[in-house]
Amino acid sequence: MMLTIFEEAALLAEAEVFRTIPVPKLRQLVFACERFEFADGEVIIHQGVEAHSGYLIVEGEVDISIDIDLETRDLATIGPGNVVGDHALVEGGNYLITATANGPTQVLRISRDVFLQLLDGNKELLTEMLRVLSERKSMAEQMFGITFDET
Repeated sequence: MMLTIFEEAALLAEAEVFRTIPVPKLRQLVFACERFEFADGEVIIHQGVEAHSGYLIVEGEVDISIDIDLETRDLATIGPGNVVGDHALVEGGNYLITATANGPTQVLRISRDVFLQLLDGNKELLTEMLRVLSERKSMAEQMFGITFDET
């Protein structure tokens, strides 16, 4: 099912890290995004690979896992309205998790360059996003008893 730009922007607005961004800016962001479809079992992002983009799940489900000490741990399965790799939009570095399609999945790829251009140096929005990302990372570390390796 193909969503309109307005529906995709509304879906993006539901994601915790984007809630502080005005809807008109989100519509501009959605317009600049690339759309991808992944088959069941296809990897969307690989842990440890340089992070350049975040991915909004539009349709389907994504399994989140992390490799620790040569062991893969399944963390969660998430669906539409969630974003994977969102730290890449403001922090860069490497992906902290692996995200794999669980059945047919549609995503919007949000490139860091496009995202930062859209924010145009708005430090308040960037600071809020960093705060939300930091809180989410700390909560995940406590919940799953892990430490994310950011190298």
